[in-house]
Amino acid sequence: MKQASTQQESNPLFIKRLESGFDFFYHKSCFRILTSVLYKKNETQVEEEPDSFRSAFDVLAKEVQQNIIHGLQVSYLTDLCSRFRELLVIQGVHVLKYNPTRLKARLVNKFGDNLTFWRSGRQNSLLVFCSSVPTGQIVQTAIESSTLVQSNNTLNAAVGKEDIVTSIFYAAKAIRNVISLDSKSNIPWPPTGESISENNIVIPDLLYNFLALLLTDDSKHASISPSKLDISSEVLHRRIMSLAQDLIYSVSKGYTKTPKHVALAIYLKTQTGSSEIVKIINKFGHSVSYDQVEEIETSIAEQMIMNTEDDIFIPSIIRKGVFSSFCWDNNDLCEETLSGQGTTHCTNGIVIQTRPDWCENEDEANQPPLQRSKNRSLKILTEEQPVHFYSKPRVGPKTNFSKQTNNSFQSLSLVSRKKKFCFLLCRMSLLDNLFLLENVSQCIPAWTAFNIMTNHTNVPRANSIGYLQVIDASPTDLNTVTTVLQRSVSIADKLGQRDVVIVFDQAIYAKSTRNHLRETS
Repeated sequence: MKQASTQQESNPLFIKRLESGFDFFYHKSCFRILTSVLYKKNETQVEEEPDSFRSAFDVLAKEVQQNIIHGLQVSYLTDLCSRFRELLVIQGVHVLKYNPTRLKARLVNKFGDNLTFWRSGRQNSLLVFCSSVPTGQIVQTAIESSTLVQSNNTLNAAVGKEDIVTSIFYAAKAIRNVISLDSKSNIPWPPTGESISENNIVIPDLLYNFLALLLTDDSKHASISPSKLDISSEVLHRRIMSLAQDLIYSVSKGYTKTPKHVALAIYLKTQTGSSEIVKIINKFGHSVSYDQVEEIETSIAEQMIMNTEDDIFIPSIIRKGVFSSFCWDNNDLCEETLSGQGTTHCTNGIVIQTRPDWCENEDEANQPPLQRSKNRSLKILTEEQPVHFYSKPRVGPKTNFSKQTNNSFQSLSLVSRKKKFCFLLCRMSLLDNLFLLENVSQCIPAWTAFNIMTNHTNVPRANSIGYLQVIDASPTDLNTVTTVLQRSVSIADKLGQRDVVIVFDQAIYAKSTRNHLRETS
């Protein structure tokens, strides 16, 4: 209390009584008011950084010069403080509160007598306007500008309700006309992976700008521009694209299919297998219907059947005259049944082919579109595996032991260890003190891509991967393994390939080797 009274330099009699050493009784509120001067310096405030604060104030000064002095506008000092805090955030300084008195001192120091500060009826707020212009002219200009300029929080009272309704009516009609005229579906039938990707989304510029101005209050986009606005925020851009596709789909009553509505429905059906989820999302206008998803899948299956020659299906992405390798593996769904029997066991295969230079720009989108048949199911005859009889006894491979040393692999192992250590260091986001950074996105690819990027001498080309016909049988059966071998050889013959490379896991490889040894013995 003595320290607080000394700093205030008031009430000398009270200071003398404090120095006398007597005990005092006082109210808690009175003690808080008296000692509040000691805590003013410890209040949570951001220390002004000269560069950032000066840069923010320079921008604000230009706006005051343009709007208040030259434009004869009238503004509240608290609104100028809010604008100043926004400019500080752009400079990287976050200030929770900024005293309007300090901003007033800055403005007086900058503009001198050119600005007038008038106490209004608004609590703790000053009106700021130009001093060199008569008050009547300023009031007239403020009234005229109030019909054109809208506040960020409320609409100006000069704009009547009827004018707002009329503006909304014509804006809705204009947006609908833009969607009806400029929004055409460029998705082929049946849709391909490339056609429903993000790169194939087409949104009219006027619709994009309308949603951008609706979802953001950024002053940077306050001007009227016929060109497409530049949205730097990835989250905002993604929401604009999503809402725009919903509007296009709803305005066309579902006739214009967008990549979002097709891809979302197919994804939900594939991941969940539930028709109810797709139907619920479709009712809200976010995807196509479940029947249309089945129609799309049926059309894709019909297109694959058209590419079948002599009961041998060759994926459209695979080219003739290019070496191909095959991979086969089991696919056990293991559905829940009461007895545990009757589950699905099949064999899936893929063909891998290095993409040559002459078909670099060719993809599955170049396939001719089909005539829409509106079929939602496909009748497929059950494929019966040929029965092979093995009357010869079981014969295994001959043992062949060769003495090998590790000396020949030491140099290669050393290079691999160094490269792996470099990979681990690159994947770590470290500070100068070798501590890990938090919340940093990973920009280094996985191990395979890292080796490809670091190997400048022999960078492999991208591969084309095609999916083969599914064999509705388990590869644990010798007949299925024989069918896999025969089908791989038949596809290789169709591609003009003399030799064939087939990749199995150990279980299927053992059965295929057993068949091969029986035939050769």
